[in-house]
Amino acid sequence: MITLSFCYFKKWGNSLYVDIDGINDVYDYREGLFKLYKACQKAEIPLPDIVLKTSVNPTVHLQALWLIDPIYIKDKFNSKKNEKNKEWWISANSSLSYVLEQADSDLNIDSAVTTDIARYMRLPYTFNQKTGEMTEIIADRVTGKRHLLEDNWVKNIINKYFTRDYSYDYKHKYLDVDDIEILDHPQYKAILQGVPKDYRNCAHYAIVKACEVTGYTKKETFEKLMEFNKKCKPREKESQIRSVMCAYGNGKGIKIGKVAEIATISFGEGEFKPDPGLLRLYNLMQGTLKRKTKVYNNNEGLVEKVIPLLRGLIKTGHKYLPNIKELAEMFSVKYDSLKKHFPEIKSKLQRYNYYINYNYSKKKYEILTYGELIKFAFERKKPRDNYINLDQKVIHRSECQIDCIVLVGPVLFYFSAG
Repeated sequence: MITLSFCYFKKWGNSLYVDIDGINDVYDYREGLFKLYKACQKAEIPLPDIVLKTSVNPTVHLQALWLIDPIYIKDKFNSKKNEKNKEWWISANSSLSYVLEQADSDLNIDSAVTTDIARYMRLPYTFNQKTGEMTEIIADRVTGKRHLLEDNWVKNIINKYFTRDYSYDYKHKYLDVDDIEILDHPQYKAILQGVPKDYRNCAHYAIVKACEVTGYTKKETFEKLMEFNKKCKPREKESQIRSVMCAYGNGKGIKIGKVAEIATISFGEGEFKPDPGLLRLYNLMQGTLKRKTKVYNNNEGLVEKVIPLLRGLIKTGHKYLPNIKELAEMFSVKYDSLKKHFPEIKSKLQRYNYYINYNYSKKKYEILTYGELIKFAFERKKPRDNYINLDQKVIHRSECQIDCIVLVGPVLFYFSAG
């Protein structure tokens, strides 16, 4: 949930929330509130500060909000910091919806609404245009204290569902879930072997969601379901399979508890447990969670990787080379690591008679031959402050990166600062 400030062109988030789009077989909001509180206790998270009843259509629809210290989401300043805040909010909100769904499978949480940071929630005591019902506050536990990003319960749910983890099969063989497709996950492999009668519908739903995030079209997904149906005993009717296809693109996710249960029934040789790694994989493929760029911890061979690129740029006629920050992003290494190795890179380029000088106006490295470097050192004219005067010729220490030039007879010696 966001709040706008038009005076300063800023948006900030002031709550985490989940949108419960119905609770199975619950038609009284008091019973729905009780189930929500019970799920919170089971998931070991605080009770929501505010709970709204938006409608009963046909079951109870609720919105639960946890108030947080406002964090800037969007403004024209500090864009990098705002992006981090946005990623944190999406991760925290997604994790919140997942832990509640796993705590009580009767809660039908709309993940599309829950992870939409620009969503405006229904205002209390306004009317729902779909049903004509009034939105009411049914629980208000607001105090002067708000939740923080650093709260342990927030960190725990994010770490549980949004950190790199290793999945396990029934024999406890560990797999790196970031490197497999969701349909290759051990639990999905077990399901795809076929399921008994009472589990066909749930299995079809799980396969539809997996195919959706994998990139299958609706037609390809339906073909996958028909292929899977041949392995089920007895087979499901085609009309029933077509009805399950409505789950494609409905914005809802998977329930790892249900997937584990179906996989256990299908496999029959071992028990699968709900796997948070499967949720991580699902969100990576869905795009809710970003894969972290690999960063070299060991910088051996880094110089050998950078030199060919720079030589290639020089040979193709480039007059300017990327700066250290740009090179670090290109090679997915830390800025400080590349900066530490940069003197060695410059030294190796000099062996090929290439000298690089930092151009402050363009914020890039300029390529100079040895002759151009000497010419540049003597012909560059600047005001006299902080410059070296050599026979009425002046050069700037920082821009030329030359500390001192000494003329001994006909021989010129120069000492470079970088």
